[in-house]
Amino acid sequence: MGTFNFNFNFISFLFLLLALFTFYPTTIISTQLSSSNSIGDIECEFINCGEGVCKASNQTALGFDCECNPGWKKIQVGPLTLPTCVPNCTINFQCDESPSPPAPPAPLIPPQGCALVWCGDGTCVTNGTGYACQCPQGSWNLLDMPGFACFKPCYFGGDCKSKGFNSPESSSTRISQGDRISCRCTFIQF
Repeated sequence: MGTFNFNFNFISFLFLLLALFTFYPTTIISTQLSSSNSIGDIECEFINCGEGVCKASNQTALGFDCECNPGWKKIQVGPLTLPTCVPNCTINFQCDESPSPPAPPAPLIPPQGCALVWCGDGTCVTNGTGYACQCPQGSWNLLDMPGFACFKPCYFGGDCKSKGFNSPESSSTRISQGDRISCRCTFIQF
């Protein structure tokens, strides 16, 4: 009787495992897909990819990814690809003695203020309508727009300069954010 009872329990256990492995992975996958897409959609409401479009994605740890416009690319830092679009030219974060900009912060659910913002060398500061990247001396916002990451001029290689990505100090005027014109002039005293 003990042997029959043992076999019966063992067979029941096998059927239970079979049922779990048959239905449980499908439930997990469909739950992950629906929850990661909804989280990614929420995150994309707060993400500024620069010259690209934010898309919800279950292929990334952050739950979203930036699809860059032609002529732009994402930054690769070691094994990590940052979801920020930059000009498709040589970018070297090791051009001077300072350390590389920190990696983007881990996502918070729901994202708040600067939680998902990468400011490069700068510091993210929230304001009433969103955020801005404040750049330290010697760095500037990409495209001279405060919502974009801060870069040092030496980060951009010669092929970037040929595409018009000079530091603001070396260009006389820039047009950004509609009709606003900003001028950063360098005067040489004789």
